[in-house]
Amino acid sequence: MDLVAHPNQLKRLMGYKKLSYRGLAREAGTTPSNISRLLSGSQARCRGDLGARIERALGVSPGTLFVDS
Repeated sequence: MDLVAHPNQLKRLMGYKKLSYRGLAREAGTTPSNISRLLSGSQARCRGDLGARIERALGVSPGTLFVDS
């Protein structure tokens, strides 16, 4: 499933959790380049499982950062 990211909210939560894009990538089980592309807005979609892993790593409820496309 594809999901659309909210980059500004993602950045804000990363700052709150004091996670770099590399740290978030490690926690979510993805590559730093995937997180970097989501943050920059150059990639607005990701697989549903990645969105869920990012939300878990940041400690937020499902649907907080990603919505069904």
